[in-house]
Amino acid sequence: MKATRKDIIEFTALMARESSIKSDTYSLTESLDRLCKLAKEYHTLAEAACNYELTPRQESRVANIEREAIRICAAMEVHVNPVFQNDPRGAPIKLQVPSGRTNDFGRIGIVVPF
Repeated sequence: MKATRKDIIEFTALMARESSIKSDTYSLTESLDRLCKLAKEYHTLAEAACNYELTPRQESRVANIEREAIRICAAMEVHVNPVFQNDPRGAPIKLQVPSGRTNDFGRIGIVVPF
């Protein structure tokens, strides 16, 4: 599922209401844009894992994506917890925010568009 401009704007607006960034290195939009790119790559790897066994390099990339997403979320002022899903039929990364706001059918968190 390719993220539309509307999906990305909605995601940015929801997250802007929830948090701000501590670090000067990343602005909120740069961080959210990076999370979208990570979600897309994570989804591609989930599709690959569904079709065949991942190579050690791909497994390493999955772990690196998870670490980077956690690092980006840790830089946000409020506690944002990333939730990873390896099923290619759904959203690969969702963000649990303190307010409990969700926009997914499972009511887990805010979907990172991919």
